[in-house]
Amino acid sequence: MNMKKRMLSIVLSGAMAVSTVVSAGSFSAFAVAQCVAYSGSNVNAQDYVQWSDTVKSYLTVCDNGNYMRVQSGAIEGKLLVEYYSSDFEPLSTKLIDNELPIFGAFYDSGNNYYVLSGQENPKQNDSLEVFRITKYDKNWNKIKSCGLYGANTTVPFDAGSARMTHSGDHLLVRTCHEMYKSSDGNNHQSNVTIEVDMPSMTITDSYTGIMNVDYGYVSHSFNQFIKNRRQPYSRPRPW
Repeated sequence: MNMKKRMLSIVLSGAMAVSTVVSAGSFSAFAVAQCVAYSGSNVNAQDYVQWSDTVKSYLTVCDNGNYMRVQSGAIEGKLLVEYYSSDFEPLSTKLIDNELPIFGAFYDSGNNYYVLSGQENPKQNDSLEVFRITKYDKNWNKIKSCGLYGANTTVPFDAGSARMTHSGDHLLVRTCHEMYKSSDGNNHQSNVTIEVDMPSMTITDSYTGIMNVDYGYVSHSFNQFIKNRRQPYSRPRPW
């Protein structure tokens, strides 16, 4: 009798184990079914030796306490926006059309989103828009954009990065570019500074030429940072 009870106990234990495996397998299959794979990768993209690149991934906090992730390069021609709960459970996804073809940077001002983009200008055309700053509301509806044309630029964001911050009503952009061919026959690289009035979305100042260092000009500038000491928007910044 004891032997039969032991055998029954073993059989029941085995049945429970099988049930657990099946349940776990079903959950895994469900989890995999809910995941969406993208071809883009940002692994080690923050590393650089001689020159850097633009930041492609951003994470910021939404007004409701959830998280929003912004990713460039995952889907061709689109900016990928993913929403997560405060526990990092996936909620929803949006795809935003690229403005100009080269992604530069994303910024959350607290009231609006801003995206910096650009395009190459190999013919040194002063009528071609090479930098564009686009303003969106918090639902990713486009409000307005402004840009720089020609701007001594053949390749925006070349061999460097792009970062934005704001002070009062002014959006401050620090990035870089490959410049028009110089007298020595070469296209040199340097930094770029742009200041935008956010309510009107007009560019109030910019430096894109070869200038005195008193203006913040740096020849062969391979990584750009900009930050205010005091920032009225205190929620976590995109990173």
